Amino acid sequence: MTEQSEYQGGAHRLEDAEPTQRSLPLRGLAMILIAVAVLLVAWGIYAANSEEDTVAEVEPTQVEQTQEPTQTQQQSEEAEQPQQSPEPTEQAQPVKQVTVLNNSTVQGMAADVANTLAAEGWQKGEVGNFSDAVLPQNTVYFNPQNPGAEQSARELADRVGGVAQAGGPASDPNALVLVLAKNIP
Repeated sequence: MTEQSEYQGGAHRLEDAEPTQRSLPLRGLAMILIAVAVLLVAWGIYAANSEEDTVAEVEPTQVEQTQEPTQTQQQSEEAEQPQQSPEPTEQAQPVKQVTVLNNSTVQGMAADVANTLAAEGWQKGEVGNFSDAVLPQNTVYFNPQNPGAEQSARELADRVGGVAQAGGPASDPNALVLVLAKNIP
């Protein structure tokens, strides 16, 4: 009989061990669920940042589409200007002053590029940040009131690997505005 009592005691110990073994898988499952939740949050943050990049790629196309009629209007205005007065010929002087604005995540890039352009003969205007929109490429804005500004803007755009566009933040007919999306070559 002593054997039976020992056996029952052994069986009782197995029963005690089962709840402990059951709680360990529940803890493991809880840890897995927490890890999955952390990964989902990280993925959500990544997806939110990726959507901003996608929107940035779409916006410039919309900007270009809205500016095309402006360029057409500008061409018709230029065709009319010689008939009105000879003043535009006097104002058709190249523009050498440039304001440099940073539209990238690289700190200090506008100041570095402004100093580089100043060393190349451009007059340094204001230096700062451009946060109105996210541009996909370097853009040189010029005021269409000065026909010489367009030629200067195209030259500067070629120098910085970008495009020249009328309007935008360029209000001074004797100055260009360079908005940097990436570093210049």
